[in-house]
Amino acid sequence: MSLVGRIIKAIGLFVTNLIKSLSSKAKELIPIAITIVNAIKFAVENPITGNLIDFILDAVKKAIPGELDDKLIDKIKAMIIVWLPKILERLKVAEGIANIEDQNEKWLAILKELQGKDAEEKALFYNDAAVTAAVELTDESLTLKKALITVPLVYQNPEVLNV
Repeated sequence: MSLVGRIIKAIGLFVTNLIKSLSSKAKELIPIAITIVNAIKFAVENPITGNLIDFILDAVKKAIPGELDDKLIDKIKAMIIVWLPKILERLKVAEGIANIEDQNEKWLAILKELQGKDAEEKALFYNDAAVTAAVELTDESLTLKKALITVPLVYQNPEVLNV
């Protein structure tokens, strides 16, 4: 086997072992984190009317089969609200947004700010948000190190969670 072939085989083995090492909780919650970010992405690309937090929660409820635990929904809602200051800081947005008191209005202002970013900046934001959501949802049982590898991989290839 060539050197390139051995490297590719080693990478495949590493990824397989990494996925197998994930807890069942992480395997369940990574797709939810991705759904949250996809809802935000949809709202950036297709401005919505109404409450963005409710829109995100509805998207999660629709994407996940069966009944979602009310505690998980409450946790997602709280996480979305806690994210606001972090997102504002990362986007380096106008101080005016930080001063908006209504959570929905603040989110809508953030979406408008994201709409003005280029594709690469948006992609970085979405990746960072999905990784952060996965770590938060798993109560940090999914480490940042593992999340940085697994979340983008699952986003591109959801079937990898079935190994």
